[in-house]
Amino acid sequence: MSFNSLGKPFERYERPGRAINRVFIHCDASSNPNLTVQDIHRMHSDPPPRGRGWSGIGYHIYIDHDGRAWHGRDLSTAGAHTSGYNTGSIGICLNGLHLADFSEDQFDELRRICEQINEAHGGGMRFSEHNDVANKACPVFDAYAVLGLDSKGYMADGGRPPPSTIQMIQMTVNLAQVGLGDRHGDVAMIQRLLEIKADGIFGPQTEAEVKEYQRNQGLAVDGIVGRATWERLLGVGT
Repeated sequence: MSFNSLGKPFERYERPGRAINRVFIHCDASSNPNLTVQDIHRMHSDPPPRGRGWSGIGYHIYIDHDGRAWHGRDLSTAGAHTSGYNTGSIGICLNGLHLADFSEDQFDELRRICEQINEAHGGGMRFSEHNDVANKACPVFDAYAVLGLDSKGYMADGGRPPPSTIQMIQMTVNLAQVGLGDRHGDVAMIQRLLEIKADGIFGPQTEAEVKEYQRNQGLAVDGIVGRATWERLLGVGT
């Protein structure tokens, strides 16, 4: 594996020699805003149980809390970030565990890089969240909304730029209540925030998880995600 560029600022995407057909978006599941790309490299390369025992960092690009992008594994080498999908893909990881951990600077940098990748590949690159292909709550933010993707993961031509994070949160908490029997993207977002399987279906198991969360947070325990529960999940409001 090649790590010749590890730790260098990621300034502009240059199309590698290997074929690329997909980009996966991840979060590092850490609320430590000081985590660096070198820290991730050590976590991935250290032997178990301290690390994963890999050859090195599995992500190609790492965006820290301040919105600075860094080289990880060389783009010319297949990554180790999405089991079963590493061949032909690029892995981009953002620092953060909860939605409130992420900064608008991070999302701006993610858009900048993904737009470069899309342009370099003729406007036909497909972007996905890790949880699209794995039963994981990764990333915990809605990458489709951040990047302005269509339902299949492609960047729409033209149109309005994606809303800022604050606008996204405000839009979310102003929505109608979400509860048992609902099936839509907001349910999937709730499930990701609760770190359970995000299938977009508000069934009995999701209701039970919501009640448990409400109970632990001192909220009214009704199993319905209204404004108070939304705000607590998203880390906004009073």
